[in-house]
Amino acid sequence: MDLLQQQYKLIQSARAALFSYGDTFTPAHFTEELPAFGGSSIRSLLVHTANTYQFWLGNFAQAQELPFMKPLFVTNLNEVRRIFQEVNSLTEKFLQHFEEKWLEPVTGEIPWRKTTMQVTPLALFTHVITHECHHKGQVVWMSRQLGYTPPDTDVLRF
Repeated sequence: MDLLQQQYKLIQSARAALFSYGDTFTPAHFTEELPAFGGSSIRSLLVHTANTYQFWLGNFAQAQELPFMKPLFVTNLNEVRRIFQEVNSLTEKFLQHFEEKWLEPVTGEIPWRKTTMQVTPLALFTHVITHECHHKGQVVWMSRQLGYTPPDTDVLRF
């Protein structure tokens, strides 16, 4: 198994721990917009994370036309799980497609900046997984603000 596939499995394991913890959230807390996070909710951060994978690994790197998901239409954590099953499939295809080509730059369009960008697949993969870890930390912090006590959801859990 490729090193990056193994690394992604670690990310999936940490995500699974977060989602198991998320099963304890009330529906209202899952969608509650928190002022300390610019009005974001746990739901919106999770959907944003999935959108980031889909844009960079699908639309940008592989010229796919994956739709942007709107948090408002995602009503519960099981829907987020389904979305991340699609993210997992996309990521596996990305890892297979760029195997042995990690340092060969790809060029893609950045529509919101009306420009193109050249970047390596390794940088794209690094970006999406670190981005997910960043937002996972925010979700955990949001849950604390809502009165929950989170378990360890890191890649290395004790």
